[in-house]
Amino acid sequence: MGTLIGGQAAAATPRGAKGPLRVRIVMFDGVEEQDFIAPQEVLSLAGWYSSRKIDTGYTVLGRPRVITAAFGTRVTVDRGWRPEEADVIVVPGGGRPGEPGIWTEINSGALPKALAAARRPGLTISSLCTGAIILAAAGLVTSLTATVPTPARSSCSAAFWKAFSSTPSRPARPTHKNLSTSGPCTS
Repeated sequence: MGTLIGGQAAAATPRGAKGPLRVRIVMFDGVEEQDFIAPQEVLSLAGWYSSRKIDTGYTVLGRPRVITAAFGTRVTVDRGWRPEEADVIVVPGGGRPGEPGIWTEINSGALPKALAAARRPGLTISSLCTGAIILAAAGLVTSLTATVPTPARSSCSAAFWKAFSSTPSRPARPTHKNLSTSGPCTS
């Protein structure tokens, strides 16, 4: 999982020190089921055991809609894109070239542009698996080292490899003050 903490100023909805941690998981057609279900479950469970509530939910660019995940799971996403109402944005991976998923999102340019515009102090933008490639397309990991699963290497253009390296068994580690990476064994 790669984590980037925002840098450009943008207005955010105040949550206060006692408000819930607001986590939004980005959804798109072709998203991998485990990449969006796992953070939903883990963060929701953490909220049960924490003294601070965690408000975890799905978001989609544009209007709320039904998305179809990589293996056919249909999910109704009832929250449109409002990054100013998030403390954490999680970008899952999924899809292969020619199929719905990250490459469709990158080629359309809308999600990378929206993520780049969402950056602000206090916002954490995180990715799972090939979601890190969307962060690269958004310009959020330029000149930093990150990790993507080895099978995704052949799908990435040379431009992405300026931002990424792939080592399947490297454990999570900080690589920059704003970025932490991990390989598929730890993500």
